[in-house]
Amino acid sequence: MVRIYDTRAGQVEEIAAGRALRLYTCGPTAARRAHVGDLRTFLVSDLIRRALERRRVRVVAARDAVHDEDAFRADAATLNLRPAEHVPEAGEPIEELGSRIDLCVGGAVPREDVRGRWVPAEGVRFAGDAPLLSDVADAGLDPLAVRMAFLESHYRRPLDLTWDTLRAADGRVRRWRAGVAEWSESVSAPMATAYAERAESAFDDDLDTPAALRVLDELESDASVTPGAKFETFLHLDSLLGLDLSSDIGKIRT
Repeated sequence: MVRIYDTRAGQVEEIAAGRALRLYTCGPTAARRAHVGDLRTFLVSDLIRRALERRRVRVVAARDAVHDEDAFRADAATLNLRPAEHVPEAGEPIEELGSRIDLCVGGAVPREDVRGRWVPAEGVRFAGDAPLLSDVADAGLDPLAVRMAFLESHYRRPLDLTWDTLRAADGRVRRWRAGVAEWSESVSAPMATAYAERAESAFDDDLDTPAALRVLDELESDASVTPGAKFETFLHLDSLLGLDLSSDIGKIRT
């Protein structure tokens, strides 16, 4: 089962989910459009949701309203964040949506009106003004480089995000997509189960996404694994990572 850090308990604990789990995300309240750093909290919720849904747990998600809802929804879709089913109006109390919340993702200090487990999401520091997600695309980078950069750092550690970090993450995303496209042309083969299980185990252990990515790096360079098996494994794990690794399949390579 998925294990996650609970601020109130002060330790990593198993999420004892039944058939359904109510997840709430506490987002930024500043009167401005969300920049890339603000999106990290929502990514953590998305990763938890994907990990639980892989185990057939129905997740009912809600989140705080943000300053510019239209822009946020566009950014969330670009980052492959699954939309919440419920978005209370700004300022609407959740004293009741709090007693019924099983898991809340937010800052380091739990909100008193939330009675469920509290998962912290550390902040993002950016030298200078933090860019908007659209700024990343305008710089010629794939916006999912932001998602990759977040995955490369554990969610409970502060992240110093730089343009160099984003460029490196962009290169990793593009390299993996090119690999998946190349492997898709090979003879089909069963998934490399041992690699998949190791990556999933890291994911389930307090969202250790850096460890999961290292498993995929290892698989990528393992000459003993057939291209067909690499293809199946990368696509399988992309349901957790959300990096659109199949998007280059069928494209003409130069």
